[in-house]
Amino acid sequence: MPGKYEVRDRNLMEGCLGLKLPFPKNATGRFMLPLGSADLLLVEMAPDPTCGTVDSSGLYRGHKGIWTQSISDCVVVVIAERDDADRSWTNFCFHHMLGGAMTHTLPGFKKLNPTRARCWAVVADKSSLLSRTTDPLVDELVKWGVPRTQIGTYKSGGSFTFGFRFEGGYLGEVKPPYVPK
Repeated sequence: MPGKYEVRDRNLMEGCLGLKLPFPKNATGRFMLPLGSADLLLVEMAPDPTCGTVDSSGLYRGHKGIWTQSISDCVVVVIAERDDADRSWTNFCFHHMLGGAMTHTLPGFKKLNPTRARCWAVVADKSSLLSRTTDPLVDELVKWGVPRTQIGTYKSGGSFTFGFRFEGGYLGEVKPPYVPK
């Protein structure tokens, strides 16, 4: 069964942590991508995923990661491959799409010719744990060869911003700048 992570209270800033691949077994609460989004590549919603190989300096197109914003009735999928030494991420696909429109995600990743057993995936939306819209993609990933234990679903509490940082494999909601009240 894939790991399931649900935001409990979006207003709590205490105890924020980065959801890290491989997923922590007892992770709870609001998952936050550390250090914000200044050095991450912004991608918009699109029918095709952004896929690529992280270079030896840990960058893709000069960026340390990738992110997208304005996720409401949409879905974000991240599929990433770890290197042999399990120290960094090599190949990845990041896809922000309309809910359920996932037919291009896995074919885009397959073009990178990754080692399936070293791949991890997360499907993020605001209703995945209830609506089952992500089950077909999870089933397709398992059938293709990604271990079910290396696939997670993430349910946010509403509109959110989501990103993936190559170094360390952090992914989760991009922490907004602090605004004093």
